Formats: sequence, structure tokens, C-alpha cells
Amino acid sequence: MRYVGDLHAAYFAVTKEEMQRFHFIKGDMEGVVNIPQQIKGLKLSISLREDTERPNLVLVSLRSGNGFHCQPMAVQFFNGGGHADASGGKLHCSIEEAEAITLKAIKAFEDELRKK
Repeated sequence: MRYVGDLHAAYFAVTKEEMQRFHFIKGDMEGVVNIPQQIKGLKLSISLREDTERPNLVLVSLRSGNGFHCQPMAVQFFNGGGHADASGGKLHCSIEEAEAITLKAIKAFEDELRKK
């Protein structure tokens, strides 16, 4: 997990290889995106997960709170949508590229993430 404390955000990535190594089954990642929300003051948590069946597809989950709404970020950066505090999307790229896009998204919403 990478914590961007000054922006009250965290994200993590899970690769196909990690899921295979630890014998993940469908549904094992369900809800994990919510765990970073336990960090005091966190406004945004993002989960990146490589699809196990399709190459260069990364599934994205966003969760937010404390006055920040993640849905606009999901639309703008992750080809997705959803609700104010729970959104998702997909990226057609490598997991490394998805992490770079995630950092770009967090920085693009810097002003909103810094608000008290």
C-alpha cells in the first residue's frame, strides 16, 4: 500500500502473479479497498487489480469519505463511474501504468483532497 499522507489518500496494486502465488479465488479482494479507510483522516482509497483472464486490464475500485467524492475521479481517470463515495472503473494498460495514472489522478484532485 502506498500512503500519500499530505493528500489523505492511499492506493494499492495486486498483480496476477501475487493472486496466483497466494491462491486467491474470485471474491477474495472484495471489500479490501475499504480497509485503508480506517486510517484517521483518509479521504480516498484506491484498489488496482490485474484481471486474471484478460491481459492489460486493470480493475479499479475507489472509496471515499470525509467530504471527498470519488465518482468524478472514476469518470475522469478510470473510464468508470459510480456513487459519490463508492466508484470503480477499468484501465487497459499494465499495472505499472495504472499506478502512474492513479498518482496523476490523486494529484489532479489535490485541492479537494487537502480541504478540511
